[in-house]
Amino acid sequence: MSASEHIVPSRAAPNVPAGLWRRLAANLYDGLLLVAIWICGGLVVVLLRGEAVPPLTWWFELYLLALAFGYLGWSWIRGGQTVGMRAWRIRVQRADGKPLDWGPAAIRFVAGTVVVAALAFGAWAARGAGPGMAVGLTLLALGAAAIGWGLLDHRRRTWFDLAAGTEVVLAPRKA
Repeated sequence: MSASEHIVPSRAAPNVPAGLWRRLAANLYDGLLLVAIWICGGLVVVLLRGEAVPPLTWWFELYLLALAFGYLGWSWIRGGQTVGMRAWRIRVQRADGKPLDWGPAAIRFVAGTVVVAALAFGAWAARGAGPGMAVGLTLLALGAAAIGWGLLDHRRRTWFDLAAGTEVVLAPRKA
């Protein structure tokens, strides 16, 4: 740490759980950055192939997931913060306060991806009527519960935090 980079102690005790709205705002920032990463990654594939990739091509979908995990996982294990988390002064850590390694990062990513997929597919399926709407509403409810659990948990942990043994806390201010 340089002399000009002095950490000012937070007014709160260390490891104060981050609130849901702050986490959602950080996720919005990171979502925008992920779109940019996917656009650049897609451009590389198109340039290498010489043509566009057809929609829902399995290997391309896995490639996009790998890009997302590369960004998120790398950020989580290298300081506990993505760009969005840095902007909103939060960080992810193991429940014991130690930094993440690739195992918990992978579990957190997979569980979070399942939640996002449930929300996205649920919203799509709920547009219709009949059994599809019921399935869609159920998936929406489960996805919302996975995130909303953070409002009930005393450490503000979501289901994917519980699955990975992680928590999101406020990061100290830097002067």
